[in-house]
Amino acid sequence: MADSSDIRDVMSTKQGRAVVSHILDKCNLDSTSFNGQSNHTIFREGRRSVGLEFIRELKEYVPAMYITMEKEKLDV
Repeated sequence: MADSSDIRDVMSTKQGRAVVSHILDKCNLDSTSFNGQSNHTIFREGRRSVGLEFIRELKEYVPAMYITMEKEKLDV
């Protein structure tokens, strides 16, 4: 697992924040996991769980950089 300095290094560049944002977009955080098929729901909920844990770490270790990443996403 990455420690806070690894996360800080990645989030310290615009390119790193773009990659993290792209990965988080793949975690289905803005949509429901349920689709009527239990196996698909379980798979999507696993992705979502990883994304939520990653966001928790970002907010804990680099809160200002997390906010910067969110702002940059809106500027695209």
